[in-house]
Parts: sequence; C-alpha cells; structure tokens
Amino acid sequence: MRKITILTAASLLGIAGTSGVLAAGTAAALTNGTPVSPEDDTAAGVVQVASCTGTVVAPHWVLTAQHCVEVPNLQRSIYVGTTREQQHREENKFTSDYAVWAPHGDVALAHVTDALPQRLVREVRRTPVSFGEQGRVYGWGAGTGETLQYSRAAVGKTTSGVRPQGNEHDAFVVQYLDEARAGRGDSGGPLFIDDEVAGVTSFKAPQGGGRYSLFASLHGLGDWIAQTTATPTQPSTGDAPAENAPHHNGPVAKPENPNSKNLQPQNPRSENSQPKQPRGPQATPGRSGAGGGGSSLGLSSS
Repeated sequence: MRKITILTAASLLGIAGTSGVLAAGTAAALTNGTPVSPEDDTAAGVVQVASCTGTVVAPHWVLTAQHCVEVPNLQRSIYVGTTREQQHREENKFTSDYAVWAPHGDVALAHVTDALPQRLVREVRRTPVSFGEQGRVYGWGAGTGETLQYSRAAVGKTTSGVRPQGNEHDAFVVQYLDEARAGRGDSGGPLFIDDEVAGVTSFKAPQGGGRYSLFASLHGLGDWIAQTTATPTQPSTGDAPAENAPHHNGPVAKPENPNSKNLQPQNPRSENSQPKQPRGPQATPGRSGAGGGGSSLGLSSS
C-alpha cells in the first residue's frame, strides 16, 4: 500500500500525536451530518459516483477523487438527487464510461455518457483556500440515511507536503464544525465555499476521532478542468474520435465489478484505444461500498 508523507497538515488544527507518515486511511461519510433541505440549491450538484461522492462541473463531467477511479476504465453508475428516492428514479441514473486523472493530486473527472442537466453544474474555485475560511462539506457515505448530508467546516493550513506517487501537490486540512464525523463513502465529495467547489475529500486524519480530513486542493487545476470538460467527448461507437478529443486512461470501459478488490490501476498516461459504449449492470445506489469504484479515503490503491 502506498504511503503518504505529511510535512505539516493535521497538527495545524490541533490533532495531537499525528505522525509524519500516514498510511492511507479509510473512506469517509458524514455520520451525524445535517440532512440537506429542499432549498439547498448547492446540494443538487452533489451526486453519488458508485460508492463515492462527486460534483457535477459540466454536463458530461463529474469531479471526484482519483482514488475513487483507480481503475479508470470501469463502467460506473452516477446517481442524481438529494434523496434515495430521487436516486432510484430511472431518469436520475446515469453511466460513467471512463475517467481522466488530474496531472497532480487526488483529483479526477468522470465522463458521463448522457448529458446531466445544466442546472446541476457547479463552479470550481481557482484561487487557493485560506486558513479559517468556512464552508460546507457534502457526502453520500454510509450513515447518510435517506437524504444527502452536509457539515459546516473550517479550512486549516495549506500544505504541499502530500506526495502520492512522488508528485507534490497542495492539500489542506478541514475540520468538521458540527457533530459530523468522517466515515466510509464520502471520498470525492466537495467542500463548497461561497458556492464554489474549493476541494475534494481525500482521506481522514488518523487522529481527531474523524473530525478532520485532508482535502485535495483544486488550486492550479482550473485550466485542466476547463480544458478537459470543454473538449468534445469521445464517440461511444466505433467511429473515429475528434482530433482533439480527450484521451481516457486505457482501453474500452468494462462493467464495474463490486467484488473485485485487487484490480490494479491502469496506466494513467496510456492512450491506447478509444472507448466504446459500455454495456453491463449498473451499481445500485449504495448504503456503503456498493460498486467497485473505490471508497478508500486514502490516496492509495491496495
């Protein structure tokens, strides 16, 4: 299992005894979070990505954590709605056929074959977060119940000391201000500050009783997100792709296998062949761990 080096991070919010090297943690869900209200327009853009959480940032793209799509060419189910009842409606079930990894950080974009409603699209923050800023964290993890939950949260000190696969990137600690605790299933979920996605839930700190998580920063990824989501999508048939179509990370998408725990990630730089329209079963909107999209809250593959 890949290890993650933290130079400064968790201790900056008073998590005593945190060591400098953290093994990848478990996934998080907002246990004891606050159910969103029907008037929460921001929440509408938060979706379930297999057993993780994500945010709609373009009609065909969902922002999530890279470790949620460690095998980028699996078919994954996307569920829209702020309640389980809404998620089970046929018109709210979508399919992701491949994912594109960010150039750095625990960040990825999942491509959705059919366009999501424009009203779900949320803006991405381009400026770095600042210590003490407050916002809301959303997540579809275990313990969420029948309604999407959120927690008020505060930003800790930003650090460039997280080095997955040897690449430095900015990350920051978030403290949940309500009674919410991190648990399985919130990976990839957003931190919203002033109605913009400012970070992606990555993994929870080993200390602090689940009240602290490390978030992947989106600062420096704005152009990558804009370029990826603006590029014409690859065809789902055998037709030749557009000249500037985005490359997915490997061969044709395969149906998600919820029982596969030992799949190795594809080479994220591979540009071998074009995706075809995926066929196969869809995951059921899960209580916890449904689907094989990955729900570890760490920057790791096991």
